[in-house]
Amino acid sequence: MKKICFISVRNEDYKFERLLNSIRNLKVPDDCSISFLEASSEDGIASAYEEARQLSKAEINIYIDGNAEIIKDDFLYSLLDIYETDSEIAIVGVLGAGYIPTSGFANESSKIYGSYKNEDGRTKQGCDIDKKIIPVMCVEGFFMAIKGKISWRKDLFHGKAFYDTAQCMEYMRAGLKSVVIKEDEPWIKFERVGVEASYEEQQIFLDEYSKDIYPLVSVVIPTFQRPEYFELALKSVLAQTYRNLDIYITDNSHDNITAKLMEKYLKEDNRIKYEFYPEDSKEQNIARYYTYDNKNAEYVNYMMDDDLFAPEKIAKMMDFYLKDESIALVTSYRQLIDAEGNKIPDEKFSRPIAEETTLFDGKSAGRGILINYCNYIGEPTTPLIKKKYLNGRYKGWSGEEGRYNISDYPLWLRILQYGNMVYIREPLSYFRIHEGQSLNRRDITVFNAVTMAYEIQYAIHHNVYLTEEKDIRLAYLMWISLTSRILRELETIENELSAREKEDKGKIEDILCNMSLYINGKGTTAFDVDVSSEL
Repeated sequence: MKKICFISVRNEDYKFERLLNSIRNLKVPDDCSISFLEASSEDGIASAYEEARQLSKAEINIYIDGNAEIIKDDFLYSLLDIYETDSEIAIVGVLGAGYIPTSGFANESSKIYGSYKNEDGRTKQGCDIDKKIIPVMCVEGFFMAIKGKISWRKDLFHGKAFYDTAQCMEYMRAGLKSVVIKEDEPWIKFERVGVEASYEEQQIFLDEYSKDIYPLVSVVIPTFQRPEYFELALKSVLAQTYRNLDIYITDNSHDNITAKLMEKYLKEDNRIKYEFYPEDSKEQNIARYYTYDNKNAEYVNYMMDDDLFAPEKIAKMMDFYLKDESIALVTSYRQLIDAEGNKIPDEKFSRPIAEETTLFDGKSAGRGILINYCNYIGEPTTPLIKKKYLNGRYKGWSGEEGRYNISDYPLWLRILQYGNMVYIREPLSYFRIHEGQSLNRRDITVFNAVTMAYEIQYAIHHNVYLTEEKDIRLAYLMWISLTSRILRELETIENELSAREKEDKGKIEDILCNMSLYINGKGTTAFDVDVSSEL
């Protein structure tokens, strides 16, 4: 004989009596017996439910809000069928969340499944899905059927918030599942209202369960002999509201100042991995930066050691990934700051591309980079990357760019082939402009011109982004317009150019000739951009 116990906390007397009557009127399977326990505690719902759980002798306990009513009198048959289908199912609800937003508040999820009736009799439906039994991260506490003996977390939660989600997490830790039922007729009538939670409760929940709920994110930082900027960058990472981080730092400073300051942080935070290679070159350090791969991390955010994160950067970006599987890349507006950290006006490359947070088609986003000769997506610090789209390669688009493999937009072009892009309008990172930066160096500008031309040709030859003649012409014309100015400057200082700049200048002249011939109707797009180098 299966034993089922209903457990509830009295709120309003009238509704509590209504609940009891609905339990008395249930159709009970022949091989089952039911009982009822009224729970009470001045220390919150989790404490009340835990006391009742310990008193119950039932195989299945059904925790139901005292203001709810059971309106499907034969629901026990369906409930038992659910448990029969899968021995790993522990919790069955009527409403649940497919994912939990990074705030920890499951009711804010955009993927709510299941159904119930309001007090006015109207049926409230969650997201439509073609399944009768729907796996969820957690179920809402106004109805939770639980098969199992795991304790409620009365040690952590003392109010009306998080107790239900926490219980689902405890069963998930035990390898068991939470589901909601989808039937034509709802099981429960209930007036669902928001529950206030304190900031302290929210932080307790996130501290306890972030590693169970949210994907691991690697933050990868290379640094070289600028400890003041680096420490500010690191502090901005440690200040993230998103907890589940893997922080990797590779340092090739030729002094030990950064190594000394890292001693404190390594003692305080076990999420940090720090490696110090004082004899290594810049190229060797960057190679480690791009090849670091924590197999447990699903996402990665590369970071320059002179930039900053806003505190909610990773959390806000992760929320978009959690709710929309079509998204391949999430980026944001980046605020320019000066050497002292003061905000400065936008440059052309950093101006907002939308007046509000916007979802862009990935192909359109990639096209925009190429026809505008502009990396509006941002430097490595700016986007949060889903690692599965890297396919084990952390730089470039074709992978054959050679020394022209710039660290940002070729990778964005590769990723955007796989899905859409979200642009968040608020500044979630800060891009520092200061002396010693490579941003405006002449050799980098020349180098970038060759890279952009190569990516334009790669897109054309592979029928991606630039698939129409008008877009090819726009990309060529913009490249010609901007690069002609670079070439003019190089002509005036021919004698000052390094051997590498002279090599790049020759490549630019060849590209300019080929693109101009196409624009004038005397050439084709069949030419290649030479990225080989003898230097």
